[in-house]
Amino acid sequence: MVDWPKPNSPRALRGFLGLTGYYRKYVANYGSISRPFTDLLNKDSFKWNEEADKAFTALKTVMSSTPVWILPDYSKEFIIETDASNNGIGLCFNARGKPVAYFSKVLAPKHRGKSTYEKEYMALLAVQTFCGTQLHYSSAYHPQSDGQTERVNKCLENYLRCMTSNRPTNWKHWLNAAEWWYNTNFHTSLQCTPFEDLYGYSPPHLSLGPLLETLVQAAEDTIMRRQQMQQLLKDNLSKAQERMKHYADKKRTDREFQVGDMVYLTLQPYRQTSIALRKNLKLSSKYYGPYPVPARVGRVAYKLDLPSNSKVHPVFHVSLLKRKANGQKEQCSNGQGVQWSNLPPEDATWEDYQFLKSKFPNFDSHP
Repeated sequence: MVDWPKPNSPRALRGFLGLTGYYRKYVANYGSISRPFTDLLNKDSFKWNEEADKAFTALKTVMSSTPVWILPDYSKEFIIETDASNNGIGLCFNARGKPVAYFSKVLAPKHRGKSTYEKEYMALLAVQTFCGTQLHYSSAYHPQSDGQTERVNKCLENYLRCMTSNRPTNWKHWLNAAEWWYNTNFHTSLQCTPFEDLYGYSPPHLSLGPLLETLVQAAEDTIMRRQQMQQLLKDNLSKAQERMKHYADKKRTDREFQVGDMVYLTLQPYRQTSIALRKNLKLSSKYYGPYPVPARVGRVAYKLDLPSNSKVHPVFHVSLLKRKANGQKEQCSNGQGVQWSNLPPEDATWEDYQFLKSKFPNFDSHP
């Protein structure tokens, strides 16, 4: 093989490739090495050049120095390594740490412009075709093929997002801390931490005390980084609190009542029946009352004078109360207070006057 003469025609080149191609599965990256020869075999394209000469020398070298292989043991698992380059894809089948077979293929010109992810996916498809296996597909966004790995990746992603929110490019510097965090967290499936499951004792708690002078520079750097991390966490928590307060305040109203005011009360009709029993819980009025305010409790709570048969605690948050407008039982431009004949006075409702007049022409707001 080392003394093989240089091909001077397409026929001679086909003879050389025929012999070497028979052993291609024993040669790593055979397809990429022999790619220049494939171009020379096109019609009227046989022009021996420097690239072909380098490929001819390289192919003779690898053919005469193939690694020592082992026989496959199908009772044990195989490890398949895939790779992709600009010009081709390659596979390596390993068993017990040694190669069993190689597979390589030159990419067609239309595939050479694809992204790295697409070329690697083509290598996986070659595995399925060459071995006849069923792959557990994953992607760059979901780099897992089982639910447990997906859950671990999600936890680590959330941790790194919290620790690098202001500097996302520094995520790789937090991998050690993320590993320690995950291994020292309690797992419900294990009923302990992975650290305790592996070593048999609880993980030690590293102190965040003041920086002490030490002769060991690595220890000083570690303490300094931990203090910086603690300060970063405090700043991030403060910003999160301010952000949550900002959006919560948008939905709040400045509501305040005086002793003696009449207010309406919001309750869940499905949870109580002692204040008032209503036939249609879903379509009945949203508010109960009005009830007088005999006292104020704290800054945001009020005590109401509920009926004597009520079994509800009489102190309510201000968000559950609504002031009764003066003269609410009188007619106005938008509505009319209605006292229903079969209901007690506290169940009087506010109805649209024009709607009542259209449905009940004989309705009189001042009987």
